[in-house]
Amino acid sequence: MRTIPISMPSNAKIERDTLQRRGVCLHASAVSVSGRALLFLGHSTAGKSTISHLLSERYPVIADDKVRAWQKKNGDWMISDGSTDFQSKGKNMISTGSRKKYPLLAVLRIFKAKTMTIKPLSPRRTCRYLIDAVFEVDGQRDHKDLKTIKKWFSYTVVISKKNMGWGLTFRKDKSIMKLIHDVFEENEV
Repeated sequence: MRTIPISMPSNAKIERDTLQRRGVCLHASAVSVSGRALLFLGHSTAGKSTISHLLSERYPVIADDKVRAWQKKNGDWMISDGSTDFQSKGKNMISTGSRKKYPLLAVLRIFKAKTMTIKPLSPRRTCRYLIDAVFEVDGQRDHKDLKTIKKWFSYTVVISKKNMGWGLTFRKDKSIMKLIHDVFEENEV
């Protein structure tokens, strides 16, 4: 376990952690479907927490608000809870890197609606939504290091090319469970 001084600037902590794990933090939520992560993207109030809560009866919630995404050496993208990468303990901060990690199944950009629909997104559109999610995270929004920002952009490109993106409109009821089951369990996307 690595110890980091509390006085370390938040941008430096984010950069160190990002570069160390070759990944990025996203403003998102995620649930586990058959041991793989469905990643939900959307602006604040889009329903990321709502959809995670609605699905939690059947699909365990991985993260709500901040998700850590990084690439393994074999090219697969992994997802874990990124809400508290570091917890305060006395004068030091300790890593909480023991969180469970899930391979990424799909990326969904969500929208609240009166009807439910799901349709594939192009990699370009998926990438756009991922970039939005990167810069909605406090500390990353105001990041000044161009090299790190370029890496975040490249990560979103790779994620969007490797993992299917979907546009999802949903109602605030449990019927969303059937849709998720039918698309992501029955068809093994």
